[in-house]
Amino acid sequence: MMNTIIGWIADNISILTISLTAVMAILTAVAAWAAWKAAKSTQVASECAIAYQFMKEYSSDVMLSDLRALIDFKREAERYGTEENRCNFEDYFRLMIRDETTEHDDHQRIKVNLVDQSRRRVSHFFRNIAELYEAGYVTDKFMKLFAAYDGVAVYLLIVEPLEKAINHTHCTKPFVLYRKYRSKESLRIIL
Repeated sequence: MMNTIIGWIADNISILTISLTAVMAILTAVAAWAAWKAAKSTQVASECAIAYQFMKEYSSDVMLSDLRALIDFKREAERYGTEENRCNFEDYFRLMIRDETTEHDDHQRIKVNLVDQSRRRVSHFFRNIAELYEAGYVTDKFMKLFAAYDGVAVYLLIVEPLEKAINHTHCTKPFVLYRKYRSKESLRIIL
């Protein structure tokens, strides 16, 4: 009986080798798929944690105050000057931030500095998201989520001109990226 089994194995060694190889290949493929699924789950969990932190920051009272301060500044700055000598808000900001005018009191300078701080916080918020996307740390779905926020309109229509007003060589890449996700019609600010 033992000789019969050994004889059968010897006669069918190539079939057994191929069968074992096929089984090992299938097991390897299943293990690779499971590893890919685990990595994908980890990436999704990581992206969710990042998104949560940005959502939490966006919904903070500080961000709300910053967005409102920028909108209010734009409204106020566009009323500055006479009808014939109306100043756009970028020029007004540049004059005030560089302290190139003596017409304004300390209260107005303090206000412009607060607006500048708001500009920086809003700018860094949206730029950080864009940089994570550009570096490949987050997906297109993540970028679309934040590009749909109303604050993007403030970022593109108020922050970008202010950035340009104080630094004509400012980095435009994040602004271009957000414009890719938002149409001009969707960039409305209630002014």
